[in-house]
Amino acid sequence: MPNGADLFQDFSALQNGNYTLSFMAKNEMNYDVKLVAAVQTAIGTPASQLQSLGFLKESDLSANSGWVNETLSFTVNNPGITVNELTFSNSYDNTSPPLQDSKNPAGTFIDIANVSLIKTS
Repeated sequence: MPNGADLFQDFSALQNGNYTLSFMAKNEMNYDVKLVAAVQTAIGTPASQLQSLGFLKESDLSANSGWVNETLSFTVNNPGITVNELTFSNSYDNTSPPLQDSKNPAGTFIDIANVSLIKTS
């Protein structure tokens, strides 16, 4: 995934319950990078709200890290939010907390593989 790119995947709305998103990420750059993964509504949800609901994870990937396993566990129990989209972002261009430091340098590439979203209870 090149710098500035977002990957989106829409799916059927999740029922109430506990879920785990797992994926592999790789940073082959010679510097540390940030990767943002989130589950949200397809029309978008503000990052601060996603963070407070536990639907967003900002990962720190060390320089030349190789493949690392990342997980995000969350609970869907808010009738006002229909969770039906998965997003990965390389360079989350957000100047407000909690993601103001997630902008990666130009030329940054992050690899994503083995994405899985399962209901745990």
